[in-house]
Amino acid sequence: MYRTPNNTMYCVYDLAIAPITFDFMHFAVISEMARAANNYQYVHFIFTLDADRRWRMHTPKDKALSVEDKMYRLRNIIQPIAEMIPSYAGHSIYLDRIEAAKELAALIPQMIFPPQYHINNPSSMFMLSQVTDVYLQCKNKELDVTPDCLVPSAVGKDKAFQWCKTNDVDVNKLVTITVRQWDVEPDRNTNIESWKRFAKNIQKDGWQPVFLVDTDQAMIHDAGSLKDMKIYWPGPINLELRLALYDLAAYNLSHNGGPAALNFFLPGSKYLQYVPIDSIPKVVENEGEAGIERLLGIKKGETYDFAGESKQYVWEKATATNIYKKFNEFIAQFPHEDQDI
Repeated sequence: MYRTPNNTMYCVYDLAIAPITFDFMHFAVISEMARAANNYQYVHFIFTLDADRRWRMHTPKDKALSVEDKMYRLRNIIQPIAEMIPSYAGHSIYLDRIEAAKELAALIPQMIFPPQYHINNPSSMFMLSQVTDVYLQCKNKELDVTPDCLVPSAVGKDKAFQWCKTNDVDVNKLVTITVRQWDVEPDRNTNIESWKRFAKNIQKDGWQPVFLVDTDQAMIHDAGSLKDMKIYWPGPINLELRLALYDLAAYNLSHNGGPAALNFFLPGSKYLQYVPIDSIPKVVENEGEAGIERLLGIKKGETYDFAGESKQYVWEKATATNIYKKFNEFIAQFPHEDQDI
């Protein structure tokens, strides 16, 4: 028996072939565009493992994470991102693939995304290039849809603002700096000293930098060499609070991708992301910068049409001098308008 009314699109993120990473945000915004393009009112996400509860095992990260780590990420990364989609109407998690098949069998094919998805012939869409492709397809059809659609919660924004107020941070001068400090592929980690020097330089100019560290450091409040800087401890633990701070900030900067890439899909965010040109990810290291371009879905020097010029990749080494120079060019091009909060 088909469900009625048919106003919900069911979007399957198949964890047998898709990563348990922030790449899910790409699938989430693609789903939102597909929903709008097909005139559905809501999105319901379905997550399922392979037979015998197997996860994808393709990249170094896939192999480094334990089953328990992956379940934690499902609860604390994937699910919160799903809830940031404006048309979110719930989600289902199936550890048993047979149970997922039962839910999908009750739906007509037009209600299932990706198109032609079948539990026995799974497909997924989690690449940035696919976000761009779907957006351009919709634009060519003159459909008013965009992946620039994530919505911070009102509660999250209130709590992030209270954190800023308690820590004497003026949100109109707030500059977030998201750094990478993970044990997997550590050569891709952020040079903390360079970003710290940059932070001290902009402090002299009246800006108030706030760092977001990796989750493991945040869990134990390990400031490391950032002990004399302000650190937003809640954000790395709670994605809802992270997005809220990004939304409040005058400017957002990061080294590498991961959670800070939420800014590409956050309306109004002014964002600079430094590309790891001096330590190319293992999955594309044989391709060089062309591999990074393929992962990002755009060429060096380009910006996403949907995001505008105020959300950019920076293709140069993240030295303190380079970051400071680029930041000042950026704020001159995109001056901040004070919020009345």
